[in-house]
Amino acid sequence: MKVFLLEDDFHYSKLLTKILKSLHCDIRHTYSDAEEEGILEAALASGSDLYLLDIELFGNKTAGLEFAKRLREAQEKENILYRGELVYISGQGKYEEAHQMRYPTPSSYIDKPGSDVNLLREHLNRLCIRLRRHITETALMLGGRRVSISEVIYVQYANTVCKIYLTSGKQIIVGTPLRNLGPGSTQARYAPLNNMLCYADQQTLFNPHKVLQWKANSNYSVTLTLESPVKGESIELITSVRYGREWLRMMR
Repeated sequence: MKVFLLEDDFHYSKLLTKILKSLHCDIRHTYSDAEEEGILEAALASGSDLYLLDIELFGNKTAGLEFAKRLREAQEKENILYRGELVYISGQGKYEEAHQMRYPTPSSYIDKPGSDVNLLREHLNRLCIRLRRHITETALMLGGRRVSISEVIYVQYANTVCKIYLTSGKQIIVGTPLRNLGPGSTQARYAPLNNMLCYADQQTLFNPHKVLQWKANSNYSVTLTLESPVKGESIELITSVRYGREWLRMMR
């Protein structure tokens, strides 16, 4: 899960980063100033699932809120369907004020002063669990139709297009390089796929939630048995050695 962090307190930013990484989050960007050059562009390109924004930055009492507003306006202008969730951080308890001033509504809040580390970790863990569940259920536009991420079984790239295989038995053709759909992509429009899919090899991505069973091979590749649209059947993929090793590390 990808996270964008805006926090001017160095030590608190470091604490949040440490906890989030322990929860298997990918901290895409960490900023301390909402006016820093390129910050909005970086936020848009990150395709983050979670934007953690401190409300007050360097004495500006609404800097984080103003940034949230700019972010949402830019996402709307760019027609980005998957926009991630906002969480406001405050040491001054200005949440009601934020609501009254008609800034973007967050999904949660974090109180900064005197935060108990264990309570903070528990709060972030619950938030991550909920967001990961939401990502699984998220729909996005693929090939001109609205598709739920949970429908995707695997993706194959050939002849400059990606063919996406769905649980319905249908296929969707998307004219984009495979790297735009896979992990590490900066294509915000495909963010839910970036967070869900894993590489089997340079031409294939798969949904790990559709793996029924797997077997490690002697050369460190992995044979994956995936759910099939046809009842009683299954789909078999064999990973490359590189991505087989990644899968084995993830399964430890």
